[in-house]
Amino acid sequence: MSKRMSKFKSELKLLATCQPTTARILFERAPQEFIRAIIDAAWTTLTGKLNLSQKDIDEIRRVQPALRRIASRGQTLDDRRTLLARPSGIKAVRVLFRVLQSHF
Repeated sequence: MSKRMSKFKSELKLLATCQPTTARILFERAPQEFIRAIIDAAWTTLTGKLNLSQKDIDEIRRVQPALRRIASRGQTLDDRRTLLARPSGIKAVRVLFRVLQSHF
């Protein structure tokens, strides 16, 4: 877990259970470090640095394209905010942190 993820641990856990409208507001108004913590979590998961069960891997696979867009290089932070605020981004982040809750 990165330092950013540790810093925003409670907020990231909240993302797993909050309503999509709450998540959208959070993504639009959150500080840059919070957005970077989400990117760190997506990148760490996509690169396979965590020991996930097969069930968790299957859940991540369903939202993998959205996570790849969020974690890809060459995007500004504002571009990533808009990706996160879309329905596919919200769903991907909620699934991601539901899976990662056992690893916090």
